[in-house]
Amino acid sequence: SAGAESQAAAGDAGMAGAGSGGEVSTTAVLGSLSELSPGNKMYVVVEKNFKVYAYSNKEYQIALLALFAKIEMRLPNLIVATLTRRSMMEAFDRGISAKLIHHFLVARAHPYIARQGIPVPANVIDQLYLWESERHRATFRNVCLLRNFSDESQFAACYSFLESNGHAIFSCNTSRFLLVIDKAAQPPARKFLATWRPE
Repeated sequence: SAGAESQAAAGDAGMAGAGSGGEVSTTAVLGSLSELSPGNKMYVVVEKNFKVYAYSNKEYQIALLALFAKIEMRLPNLIVATLTRRSMMEAFDRGISAKLIHHFLVARAHPYIARQGIPVPANVIDQLYLWESERHRATFRNVCLLRNFSDESQFAACYSFLESNGHAIFSCNTSRFLLVIDKAAQPPARKFLATWRPE
């Protein structure tokens, strides 16, 4: 109905606006999906080469797609886009997760494609999550290893002192007393051990 279309347009337009200036929440995206009636829904076909064909002529739906895909071509009722690393990184910067994009593409898969049982190619979905994981790569820190503690009480006291200051990174007190700390914490750790006395 006209009322439903207006409601859906308002919801999706709000999302597009949020994407250009701030975070897009999970609630906003999923709420927008649920508000769209079948007659207003944008159907998409995703290919293994990361091409996305979206069947729609509504500006707010095209704006949604542009939040995470690079628009390549616009025809009267068809938009051709590509999922690229850059477009995905920009989406992540807006607060849109790979999980949200995955859900979006599956929820709007063309009925003919959806009936095949694989609405979005597996290699595309895997790559979305791989791109997202690039933002959470391992970081390197300068550390030092403390060992040869006199006994468990000295180890425990040193660990407690360093942990309370946020310098303890890793500890092992099962067979050998080992403590990995920030390199910057080495001088205060040495001073603490030099003045420590068992209670």
